[in-house]
Amino acid sequence: MWLRLSSSVIQIILLLLIISGCTASNPTSQPTVGLVFPQVRPKSIGQVPQAIASGELIIRGNCLRLEPANNQVSYLIIWNDQFRLEKTTISDLKTAQQVVGGSEVRLGGGEVQPEFFTHLMAPLNNACSGPYWFATEINPN
Repeated sequence: MWLRLSSSVIQIILLLLIISGCTASNPTSQPTVGLVFPQVRPKSIGQVPQAIASGELIIRGNCLRLEPANNQVSYLIIWNDQFRLEKTTISDLKTAQQVVGGSEVRLGGGEVQPEFFTHLMAPLNNACSGPYWFATEINPN
């Protein structure tokens, strides 16, 4: 009798585990929409632009943009290969500078035209339009 009872209890526990595994929702497994983070291929650029642009690092749609304070246009940022994105924080691996979406930033680099896209690691998302700023460094404010 004890063997039959423990076997039934084990079957019930297994059944409950199977059912709960099928119906439980795990919020971390839900797909998330990431930011578009266009980057150039390593060592694909010789001479880099030397201008500086300041403004707010904004997120519009899934596009990370630089919005200068004195200008009505915002730039889609194309990042050099030493930058990394984690959530909304961009890190420069060469200088250890970091910037977070929504903060004021000074970016070294320069404005580039669509012909520049031949240097990108992956095709650019059509939802993110120009003009384009090629970021070569994060400058401290």
